[in-house]
Amino acid sequence: MSLEPLITATPLIKAHVALAIAALVPGAAIFSTRKGTRLHRALGRGAGLALVLTALTSFGIGRDWSVIHLLSVVALVSVAVGVIAIRAGRTGLHARAMRGAMFGLTVAGLFTLLPHRIIGRMFFSG
Repeated sequence: MSLEPLITATPLIKAHVALAIAALVPGAAIFSTRKGTRLHRALGRGAGLALVLTALTSFGIGRDWSVIHLLSVVALVSVAVGVIAIRAGRTGLHARAMRGAMFGLTVAGLFTLLPHRIIGRMFFSG
């Protein structure tokens, strides 16, 4: 494993990776918290903001749009639906939307493991 591909990446890519981690860690923790608690709401707000910023920064990366960018659009829509749903008291819709957003982040993260991508090169370079 080598951090060199990330160290030499552009500032935007470094910010994107940091935001993705900032969304994934509390996003995963939310699943083990009691719903509706102060902790759940705080983790959700942090993860949601980081998820939105992760999706937005993805649009500045690369010259051509890809499936990952489509996942960013889905994430933005899912977070918006989740926020609107919880404010309307529709907890089931909120839960589905936020699970969908986290699923999209996870799938996008798996794409980064491809050998030609920065994270893939970190893990699989000789």
